Amino acid sequence: MNAGKNQPDKNKNNNSKTFAELAEEGKKYFGELKRELLKFKQSTKIDEIFATTENFVQERGKDITTHQLRNIFQEIKKAKDPASLKLIRPNLAYIAGRLEGKAENAKSFVAFIDSLIKEVKDESQLENFKDFMEAVVAYHKFYGNK
Repeated sequence: MNAGKNQPDKNKNNNSKTFAELAEEGKKYFGELKRELLKFKQSTKIDEIFATTENFVQERGKDITTHQLRNIFQEIKKAKDPASLKLIRPNLAYIAGRLEGKAENAKSFVAFIDSLIKEVKDESQLENFKDFMEAVVAYHKFYGNK
């Protein structure tokens, strides 16, 4: 019998981190600014948010293809409310799973997006999240990532 077969939080590789652990790496990247991301249009730290987002995308988004990111963004733009946004989360897990053998940075990039989606509770946060993701896509395009 294969007792360890049903471990939904772990990736196929026993040395890999859980999706939640990968998301923590992204949260650490943003530090205190993370609290501002879902209300960044009202934030006094918007320039700092954009600078950190630019660095995050440049460093962690290298192995995400433009096609993958645009598909995620299209689904996010279609979300009418927080509940419909949360339905995107399994797609993010699928994309992270497809990154097998790629840099762990890319997986933490996707896991961080997932963690932000989990925190969206109302329409205002949804709109801020959509705008944040628009910035992510723009910086990804600027740096010519795949």
